[in-house]
Amino acid sequence: MWSPEYVEIPVGPPLSTSTAPMLVLLDDGSSGYRKAPTSNEGPHALICEYVAGVAAQAIGLNIPPFAVVEDYIDDAPKVFVSKLVEGADPWDGTSATLARVANIEMFALVPVFDTWVLNWDRYVPGKEPNYGNVLLAKDSLVAIDHTHCLGRKVTGSLPKSWSIQLRQDEQLRGGFPAFLAGLNQRHVDEALKRLAGFRRSNVTVPNFPEAWEFGPERVADLLTFLEDRARWLARKFPSMLAAAAASSGTSLRGRATTGRNAL
Repeated sequence: MWSPEYVEIPVGPPLSTSTAPMLVLLDDGSSGYRKAPTSNEGPHALICEYVAGVAAQAIGLNIPPFAVVEDYIDDAPKVFVSKLVEGADPWDGTSATLARVANIEMFALVPVFDTWVLNWDRYVPGKEPNYGNVLLAKDSLVAIDHTHCLGRKVTGSLPKSWSIQLRQDEQLRGGFPAFLAGLNQRHVDEALKRLAGFRRSNVTVPNFPEAWEFGPERVADLLTFLEDRARWLARKFPSMLAAAAASSGTSLRGRATTGRNAL
């Protein structure tokens, strides 16, 4: 369990992305990327990171550990930190580099998760792929950066409520063609079983800092949305996936065709 309490010192300047993540040293000696509510993306970007992180853990998606910690760098009372993944490089988008991946179940879990939480910042057909939000660390695939999901747009706030259009959104997300080509039907089935079993009562979300502008009632509404959408999507996803696979010229099969431990 990774549980730092506060940011010790910055290690470098903020990165030139919208949330201005900064590599920092934490009080427990570990390093992580800090995101503050004062960035151009606003405080709800951090709500997305935390709630999507809890949802990811609930279904087994491989993401870095994360925490909310004290911070004094720019008078932000508390910030979101994601633990540094040592030795990781951004995926280059090719099937060849996926050959070393051992956790090939991620090829199914990423599109299931991204579709569930409405993540449009990794891969949506017709838009520029964001390969930087997929890391390869030794033989593991790691999914990162979930600030643009749950109905939140660029530099915007989360919805006041989650409409039926959001609950039953049918856009497949996260289905990189290289992932679809390496899918194993058993992994898809397992991912959907986990999704169907998601219950808001099984996850813990703290009371967020006041500066993050998202109180307990809105947290409860958001978790209810995730539970409702999980049940709907577990039934709907197979047809969505089949359509996406057909349009990309791939098909599901019992054997994975990519990955070091293909079955």
